[in-house]
Amino acid sequence: MFADNAVIFIILACFAFLGSSFVNSLNWALVSDAVEYGEWKTGNRSEGVVYSFFTFCRKLSQAIAGFVPGLVLGLVGYVPNAVQSADVSKVLEG
Repeated sequence: MFADNAVIFIILACFAFLGSSFVNSLNWALVSDAVEYGEWKTGNRSEGVVYSFFTFCRKLSQAIAGFVPGLVLGLVGYVPNAVQSADVSKVLEG
């Protein structure tokens, strides 16, 4: 239904990503709050450690998110650039 009308698809995608943009920007706001809390609790301001740890965790989760689908495809017997067997096609289709 929506594949035939690009305008409706774009409008719906904008609404869908509006919610995720709030969550993504909230993460960065909360990191600065964590820096302030750490300074209040310990007396040391260590925003470099907090921001670098946050960035490291984001990159680690992105690496895992890329690794897991590849691992699953390998486990089900997917062969790139080839016609898939009936068993693999059945698994990929769900």
